[in-house]
Amino acid sequence: MNAEAWNIIALVCAAVAGTLGAFVIRRRRPHGLDAMQKNLLATNIGYFATLYTFFLSFAVITLWNNFTDTSEDLAHEPYTAVILAREARLLPHSEPFRQALEGYLESVAREEWAAMARAERSPATQERYDALWREWERIRPEDGSKAVYHVRMLEELKDLSRLRHARLEQVRGSLLWPFWLLIHLGFVFTLVALFYTDLGHGLADLWYMGMMLFMVLINIWLIRELDTPFSGVLRLGPERFLESLERIRALVAH
Repeated sequence: MNAEAWNIIALVCAAVAGTLGAFVIRRRRPHGLDAMQKNLLATNIGYFATLYTFFLSFAVITLWNNFTDTSEDLAHEPYTAVILAREARLLPHSEPFRQALEGYLESVAREEWAAMARAERSPATQERYDALWREWERIRPEDGSKAVYHVRMLEELKDLSRLRHARLEQVRGSLLWPFWLLIHLGFVFTLVALFYTDLGHGLADLWYMGMMLFMVLINIWLIRELDTPFSGVLRLGPERFLESLERIRALVAH
C-alpha cells in the first residue's frame, strides 16, 4: 500500500476517533443547554466556522500557488543547466566546466534532495555549486566572438543561482508560526464546538461531527504537505535534474 493510501486511512481514523470520543463524552457528560442557548450557540458556531473555513481556504490557495511556482522553477533550473552545457561546447578548454556542471546536477539529485527532505541544505552540493563558478572564471575566450558566449554563460549562471536560492528558500516552509498557531487553535475550537452542537438525533450527530472533523483534518494535512514541497506525500522529485544530466552527457558524447 502506498503512502497516499496510508495518509487517507490515518485521516479517516483520526476523524472517526475524534467523532466517537466527542459523542461518548457528550453522552456521559451532557452539556445541559436549553433550546434558546443552543440556537444562540449555533449562530456563533456558524460565524466561527465561516471564519475558520475562510482562513484554511486562504492558506491552501496561497500555498498551492507557491507549490506551483516551485514546481515551475524546478523545470527551469535544470533546463538552464542544459543551455549552459550547450554554450560551453562553443568555447575552447571548457571540459572542466561541463564536468563541474554534471557534478553539480548529480549532487543536487542525489545529495541535496535528501537533505531538503530533512529541511536541511547539503554542504557537498554547495561546494559543487561554488566549483561551477570557479570553472567558469577559468575559461578564457580566444577572441571577441567567443567572448560573447562567455558573457551569455554568465547570464545563465545568474539565472541558475536565482532558481537555486529560490528552491532552497522553500526547504523550511513558508507558513509562519502564528499561522500554524491559529490553525491548531481553530482545530481545538472545532472540537469544543462539536461537543456543544446537538442535533437531537444520534446518527445525524455522528455524521455531522465526522464530516466536520474529516474536512478540517484533510485541510490541515493538505496545508502541511504544500508547505513542505520536498517531503511528505505531495513532494517534488529530482527527476528533471536527472533527465538534464543525461542530456548533457549525451551532448558531450557527440
